[in-house]
Amino acid sequence: MSHRIMRSRARRTIGLAAAAASLAVAAGLGPGVATAHVRPPRVVTCAGVPLYKPSHDVVTCGGRGFAEWTGVKWTTWAHTAVGHGEFGIKYCTTNCARTRLHLYPAVVHLVRYMHGTGGMVYCGAVIDYVAGKHKHTYLASLPT
Repeated sequence: MSHRIMRSRARRTIGLAAAAASLAVAAGLGPGVATAHVRPPRVVTCAGVPLYKPSHDVVTCGGRGFAEWTGVKWTTWAHTAVGHGEFGIKYCTTNCARTRLHLYPAVVHLVRYMHGTGGMVYCGAVIDYVAGKHKHTYLASLPT
Protein backbone atom coordinates (compact mmCIF):
# COMPACT_ATOMS: atom_id res chain seq x y z
CA MET A 1 0.00 0.00 0.00
CA SER A 2 1.43 3.36 -0.92
CA HIS A 3 2.35 6.03 1.61
CA ARG A 4 -0.22 8.37 0.01
CA ILE A 5 -3.16 5.93 0.58
CA MET A 6 -2.10 5.27 4.20
CA ARG A 7 -1.92 9.02 4.89
CA SER A 8 -5.39 9.47 3.32
CA ARG A 9 -6.87 6.72 5.53
CA ALA A 10 -5.26 8.22 8.63
CA ARG A 11 -6.78 11.65 7.82
CA ARG A 12 -10.19 10.06 7.23
CA THR A 13 -10.01 8.18 10.57
CA ILE A 14 -8.99 11.34 12.43
CA GLY A 15 -11.76 13.25 10.64
CA LEU A 16 -14.38 10.66 11.66
CA ALA A 17 -13.20 10.72 15.28
CA ALA A 18 -13.40 14.52 15.33
CA ALA A 19 -16.90 14.40 13.83
CA ALA A 20 -18.02 11.88 16.49
CA ALA A 21 -16.61 14.08 19.26
CA SER A 22 -18.36 17.14 17.79
CA LEU A 23 -21.67 15.27 17.71
CA ALA A 24 -21.18 14.14 21.31
CA VAL A 25 -20.59 17.74 22.45
CA ALA A 26 -23.59 18.96 20.42
CA ALA A 27 -25.74 16.26 22.04
CA GLY A 28 -24.73 17.54 25.48
CA LEU A 29 -22.53 14.57 26.32
CA GLY A 30 -19.52 16.70 27.12
CA PRO A 31 -16.12 17.07 25.49
CA GLY A 32 -14.05 13.96 24.96
CA VAL A 33 -17.02 11.58 25.10
CA ALA A 34 -17.54 9.60 21.93
CA THR A 35 -21.08 8.49 21.18
CA ALA A 36 -20.01 4.85 20.82
CA HIS A 37 -18.96 4.74 24.51
CA VAL A 38 -22.08 6.26 26.04
CA ARG A 39 -24.01 3.84 28.24
CA PRO A 40 -27.66 3.27 27.29
CA PRO A 41 -30.30 4.81 29.58
CA ARG A 42 -31.12 3.16 32.89
CA VAL A 43 -34.13 2.97 35.22
CA VAL A 44 -33.49 4.27 38.75
CA THR A 45 -35.13 2.18 41.47
CA CYS A 46 -36.77 3.64 44.58
CA ALA A 47 -33.51 2.77 46.39
CA GLY A 48 -31.58 4.98 43.93
CA VAL A 49 -29.90 2.14 42.01
CA PRO A 50 -29.70 2.60 38.19
CA LEU A 51 -30.60 -0.65 36.35
CA TYR A 52 -30.35 -1.68 32.70
CA LYS A 53 -33.43 -3.48 31.33
CA PRO A 54 -34.90 -4.48 34.73
CA SER A 55 -37.48 -7.27 34.53
CA HIS A 56 -39.03 -5.97 37.79
CA ASP A 57 -39.40 -2.47 39.22
CA VAL A 58 -41.64 -0.72 41.73
CA VAL A 59 -42.98 2.44 40.09
CA THR A 60 -44.51 4.02 43.21
CA CYS A 61 -41.90 5.03 45.76
CA GLY A 62 -44.28 6.37 48.40
CA GLY A 63 -47.75 7.60 49.07
CA ARG A 64 -50.96 5.64 48.74
CA GLY A 65 -51.12 2.47 46.73
CA PHE A 66 -48.47 0.29 45.20
CA ALA A 67 -47.62 -0.39 41.55
CA GLU A 68 -44.91 -2.45 39.88
CA TRP A 69 -44.03 -4.15 36.63
CA THR A 70 -42.78 -7.70 36.74
CA GLY A 71 -41.55 -10.34 34.30
CA VAL A 72 -40.90 -7.70 31.64
CA LYS A 73 -38.98 -8.73 28.53
CA TRP A 74 -37.70 -5.66 26.69
CA THR A 75 -38.03 -5.56 22.89
CA THR A 76 -36.69 -2.01 22.47
CA TRP A 77 -34.21 -0.05 24.61
CA ALA A 78 -33.22 3.24 22.99
CA HIS A 79 -34.82 6.71 22.85
CA THR A 80 -37.89 4.98 24.29
CA ALA A 81 -38.05 1.47 25.71
CA VAL A 82 -40.84 -1.05 25.19
CA GLY A 83 -41.36 -4.25 27.13
CA HIS A 84 -44.07 -6.86 27.69
CA GLY A 85 -44.88 -8.44 31.04
CA GLU A 86 -47.27 -7.92 33.93
CA PHE A 87 -48.37 -4.84 35.86
CA GLY A 88 -49.26 -5.23 39.51
CA ILE A 89 -51.41 -2.83 41.53
CA LYS A 90 -52.41 -2.77 45.20
CA TYR A 91 -55.35 -0.50 45.86
CA CYS A 92 -54.48 0.54 49.42
CA THR A 93 -57.32 2.31 51.18
CA THR A 94 -56.73 1.58 54.86
CA ASN A 95 -54.11 -1.15 55.26
CA CYS A 96 -51.74 -1.85 52.37
CA ALA A 97 -50.28 -4.95 54.06
CA ARG A 98 -53.69 -6.68 53.95
CA THR A 99 -54.44 -5.66 50.36
CA ARG A 100 -53.95 -8.20 47.57
CA LEU A 101 -51.69 -7.45 44.58
CA HIS A 102 -53.66 -7.58 41.31
CA LEU A 103 -51.57 -8.62 38.27
CA TYR A 104 -52.55 -7.73 34.69
CA PRO A 105 -50.91 -8.32 31.28
CA ALA A 106 -49.13 -5.12 30.28
CA VAL A 107 -46.96 -3.24 27.83
CA VAL A 108 -44.45 -0.92 29.51
CA HIS A 109 -43.16 2.17 27.67
CA LEU A 110 -40.26 4.09 29.22
CA VAL A 111 -40.04 7.67 27.98
CA ARG A 112 -38.18 10.96 28.42
CA TYR A 113 -34.62 10.19 29.38
CA MET A 114 -32.29 12.74 30.93
CA HIS A 115 -29.01 12.96 32.80
CA GLY A 116 -29.55 11.62 36.31
CA THR A 117 -28.19 9.08 38.81
CA GLY A 118 -25.49 7.04 37.10
CA GLY A 119 -25.80 8.66 33.65
CA MET A 120 -28.79 8.84 31.32
CA VAL A 121 -32.01 7.64 32.97
CA TYR A 122 -35.65 7.32 31.96
CA CYS A 123 -37.91 9.63 33.96
CA GLY A 124 -41.38 8.49 32.83
CA ALA A 125 -43.34 5.28 32.34
CA VAL A 126 -46.55 4.71 30.41
CA ILE A 127 -48.02 1.32 31.25
CA ASP A 128 -50.89 -0.03 29.18
CA TYR A 129 -52.66 -2.96 30.82
CA VAL A 130 -55.88 -4.94 30.50
CA ALA A 131 -58.02 -5.54 33.60
CA GLY A 132 -60.96 -7.80 32.77
CA LYS A 133 -62.27 -6.54 29.43
CA HIS A 134 -61.10 -2.96 29.90
CA LYS A 135 -57.88 -1.33 28.72
CA HIS A 136 -56.20 1.11 31.12
CA THR A 137 -53.14 3.34 31.09
CA TYR A 138 -51.02 4.05 34.16
CA LEU A 139 -48.67 7.06 34.01
CA ALA A 140 -45.72 7.24 36.39
CA SER A 141 -42.83 9.58 37.07
CA LEU A 142 -39.72 7.53 37.75
CA PRO A 143 -36.92 8.48 40.17
CA THR A 144 -33.99 10.22 38.52
